[in-house]
Amino acid sequence: MGNMAMWKRISLSIACGFIAACGGGSAGTDPSSPSANSPPQIVGLPVAVAQVGQTYEFVPSASDADGDTLTFQIENRPEWATFSPITGKLEGTPTATALPTYQRVRISVSDGKSVSELPAFDLTVQGLPPTNTAPMIGGTPTGSVVAGNSYEFIPQVSDPDGQTLVFSVTGRPSWAQFDAVTGRLWGTPAAGDVGTHSGIAISVSDGVAQTALPTFAIAVTAGTTPGPTNRTPVITGTPAAAVAAGQAYSFLPQPRIRMDRH
Repeated sequence: MGNMAMWKRISLSIACGFIAACGGGSAGTDPSSPSANSPPQIVGLPVAVAQVGQTYEFVPSASDADGDTLTFQIENRPEWATFSPITGKLEGTPTATALPTYQRVRISVSDGKSVSELPAFDLTVQGLPPTNTAPMIGGTPTGSVVAGNSYEFIPQVSDPDGQTLVFSVTGRPSWAQFDAVTGRLWGTPAAGDVGTHSGIAISVSDGVAQTALPTFAIAVTAGTTPGPTNRTPVITGTPAAAVAAGQAYSFLPQPRIRMDRH
């Protein structure tokens, strides 16, 4: 009987070892199995507004039940901000060149096995300079003028922003003057200016943007030289109103010669 009991104990031990080797029973769970990992936790409420010239900062809070090393990541980071993969800190000072809004900024944390993330948020930048609208300029300059006659052109302009406008010109003819305040181009070409003066361009600026008229030309022509002014000839004299029969009659008018003047 003693040998029989011992044989049963040995058989039972072998059977238990076989079951454990096959993964059955309560042999325990492999610590390296993904199901054993606890995902990291991340919390925090980012401020959704940043001010131009002022420091913006947000640091999330993160923890890991397994004590794993955590690494932070960010998507759609503003170009004026820095981000720390060690602390998850987002920090920076927006400038006047920043975008008005940065959409779907997303911060996440990983323990090397699992990733947790905060809800994506939009970050709005306030205090940006207003958007400038370029001034408008119009008008059709006269393309010719007769030498000795006056020439004038004044463009029509408007600016939706109500800014002070300054005019400029390139290719201005030597016989013409230009007003930078009104954009007026005027002058009187002489006979020596006969010809085509091309490449004239008038533009207007609001200090930020500039708009120009299409380049144009002014042709100075000689015109027609007037001839001398004609004057009606003058005749004088008083003829005799009667004559006796048999007597000769004579009358000689007195012309007055005038020289025509140019």
